[in-house]
Amino acid sequence: MFSSSNPEFAKLSDDGTSAWGAVIEKAWAKVLGNYLKTNAGYIHNGLRFLTGNPVFSYELSTTTVLSTTFALLNAAD
Repeated sequence: MFSSSNPEFAKLSDDGTSAWGAVIEKAWAKVLGNYLKTNAGYIHNGLRFLTGNPVFSYELSTTTVLSTTFALLNAAD
């Protein structure tokens, strides 16, 4: 079992049930050659490459209008 003394890349999700983020990160690092070449990149780069699907990211803030957020979600669905 994983313990709190493990490095960040070996930790489970906050709810303790999955490690998919770490698995994707490791796969992306393997594709590029090593972790240094990931250059602290964004997860959407790895997701797009590994799945072949388009990936979009939006920056939301506390001032973002709720209807705008739902419009973005509906458009992506």
